[in-house]
Amino acid sequence: MTATLEHARKWETRNWEIKRLRDIYGVGEKWTDWLDFGAGIGTFTVLYAYEPNMEHFEFLKKKGFNVVEKLRYFKYIYAIDVLEHIEKDVEILCQLRLNCDRLFLYVPARQETFSKFDKSEGHYRRYSKEELTKKVEWAGFKVLVCKYHDPIGYLGAWVNKLWGYSARKALFYDKFILSFSLQLPVPIGKSLYLVGE
Repeated sequence: MTATLEHARKWETRNWEIKRLRDIYGVGEKWTDWLDFGAGIGTFTVLYAYEPNMEHFEFLKKKGFNVVEKLRYFKYIYAIDVLEHIEKDVEILCQLRLNCDRLFLYVPARQETFSKFDKSEGHYRRYSKEELTKKVEWAGFKVLVCKYHDPIGYLGAWVNKLWGYSARKALFYDKFILSFSLQLPVPIGKSLYLVGE
C-alpha cells in the first residue's frame, strides 16, 4: 500500500523533526512536494524517499513509501542525519541545489565532540555553524536559518566521547530530557538545523 496524505498527517505528529518542517513552512497537503533525501529505513520519511542503498531502497518500497529511483526535482528536500555520512558533502549539496527550491538539513554539530561512536556510525565529521553555512552557500543556496539545537545533548556528546556510547543512556535521554532540551534557546547544541533556498 502506497503512503498517502493521511499517513503524512499522522506521521508529522510523531516526529519532532517533521513537526519542525510543518511549523516552518505550514505544510499540509504540500507534503506531495517533499522528498526525504537519504531516507535510510524511513525513520523520517513522510511520502517520498530517495535512498541509494539498494537494501534500504527495497525495504522502503515494502513499507509502502513512494521511492524515487533517480534524484529529481521536488520543491522541498530534507535530509535528517544524512550529510555527515557523505565524504564529498559539497558535491551532494550541489546536486540538491539543482533539484529543489528549498532545503532542510539536520546534522550533528561540534567536531570537538567527534567520538568513536561517530566513527562506528560512519560519520566523516560533525559540523560547526560556520562550516555548514559556508558549504551550503558555496553550493548555491541562500541560508535562511542555521541554528544549534539540543544544548543538553551537547553535554551528552562529551559523555559519549569521554566514556563511550550507551544505548540505555541514549534511550533515557530521548524519553525524559530531549523534549525539554529542544526548547532551550542557547548558542550551542548537539545538532544543527539549516534552511536554505
